[in-house]
Amino acid sequence: GEQVLSRDVYRIGQLFDFFRMMSFYFTTVGYYFSTMLTVLTVYAFLYGKTYLALSGVGEILQDRARIMQNTALSACLNTQFLIQIGIFTAIPMILGFILEQGFFRAIVSFITMQLQLCSVFFTFSLGTRTHYFGRTILHGGAKYHATGRGFVVR
Repeated sequence: GEQVLSRDVYRIGQLFDFFRMMSFYFTTVGYYFSTMLTVLTVYAFLYGKTYLALSGVGEILQDRARIMQNTALSACLNTQFLIQIGIFTAIPMILGFILEQGFFRAIVSFITMQLQLCSVFFTFSLGTRTHYFGRTILHGGAKYHATGRGFVVR
């Protein structure tokens, strides 16, 4: 998190060509920033859907979409696409497993991972990383933690 606030990352980024800069960004500060944006977007979406459901505005919009035959608005108000997004994000992982292990073993390992609730673990892991990244950006957090072993110079 502290790397985002430092000038060193900015200076290094100026010296790279475009592809090295993108590689550097997404392997250091960009990963955490993208993670934070993902989590904040999910929060905004869920708060919006909660507001639409509890205030009754969602039903009014659905009725207007039905009356005006606005299929785009109806499609936006339905949340079934969230399941599709989850499935589509799992496809690259499944294809990687198929290349490494073969089709049958890949499907078995994917189902095993789902039964072990790995997706729940990774969701909470993503949220935890985002929390501490945001806290470091807002309040700072880089400090030296002594291990008690001292320095060994030979």
